[in-house]
Amino acid sequence: MNRVLWELYHNFYKYIPVASCIFNESWNIIATNNEFRRIFVVNKSFTLDNWLTSSTSNEKEKNKLKSNLKKLKPPYSSKLIGKFVLVDKTNSKRNTEIHSVSYDNLIILIIKEPTISRSENELRYEQLSDLTFEGILIHKNGVAIDVNEAFAKIFGYTREEVIGQNIIELLGAEEDRKDYV
Repeated sequence: MNRVLWELYHNFYKYIPVASCIFNESWNIIATNNEFRRIFVVNKSFTLDNWLTSSTSNEKEKNKLKSNLKKLKPPYSSKLIGKFVLVDKTNSKRNTEIHSVSYDNLIILIIKEPTISRSENELRYEQLSDLTFEGILIHKNGVAIDVNEAFAKIFGYTREEVIGQNIIELLGAEEDRKDYV
């Protein structure tokens, strides 16, 4: 890989908000980003085996992850390696999703929270929001970002009418409010 491309490549991965590391074909880690170093133990002679030993939650996880990674053959392209439980610097277990991306004999691992967890949280929020009789408003600096149907109904608006509005102006004086529906 030429020097200019390497610098662009390295700078991009250095600042992305998910943990990532770059391996060469010998499975030596040649670069890690800030988030990776914040979460995992990193030392100078850092190889795949060192990282797996210090960061997997048990021998089964270690062998599964190592096996999946060793199956990667050029062209590596981009793919989901799998979901694994990893151990961070504080010995806390983390559910993770590991993706690989490759270019020019380098393998980049991207380690992040599983996508499904975010979807479950979003679903839980949506159900909680929609099933309650209390009005819920989420705002930033007084401007409505989201409201549930109960909130809109209490004040006689639709959700679409409320979102994006300044709440103080919208719900100002009582005589200016729409009648309760």
